[in-house]
Amino acid sequence: MAYARLATAAAYLMVAAFSAGCVNHPSSKPTGVCQPQQLSAEVSGPEGTGGPAEYRITIRDEDTACSLHGAPTMLEGVERSGQVVDVSTTPLTKDWIAATTTGKAANLTQGASADVILLTGIACPAAQRPTPNQTFGSLRLGIGTGALDIPFGQGPDPSDHTITLPCDVAMSKFYASYPSN
Repeated sequence: MAYARLATAAAYLMVAAFSAGCVNHPSSKPTGVCQPQQLSAEVSGPEGTGGPAEYRITIRDEDTACSLHGAPTMLEGVERSGQVVDVSTTPLTKDWIAATTTGKAANLTQGASADVILLTGIACPAAQRPTPNQTFGSLRLGIGTGALDIPFGQGPDPSDHTITLPCDVAMSKFYASYPSN
């Protein structure tokens, strides 16, 4: 009888230990603010027709779970020559936030990612030139007091590996990415 109780108690402890490990595993919850050196990212786009061109910066955590709060501190374009250009941005409007983001906090854990959305005008004179100005090979995004270099990942034209931000660039805050299918 005592042996049966001891075996039952041991079984309950094992179930509780395994359940606690799965539910409360330390790496399953963000432990602090993300630092640029623990992240990787890529930019894709442009998407959209008839309105602003949309680029999506997808950020992944390569280390301990963390959170991205607020908005990027700056945006720079890196030309193919290596020259770095400050890109002036405005905040994304509430309508565009609702249309292009999850609106959820950017808590990065294993398998999760965050997005920053860039919208740029396509009807301005700078965009209508045969070679639009403000065309970059990669971007640099300010995170806290550091910066994250972001290569171009993919676009609708596989031969075009550039990011064109000619005018009226609006940038979102950090948001959780849509679940991948």
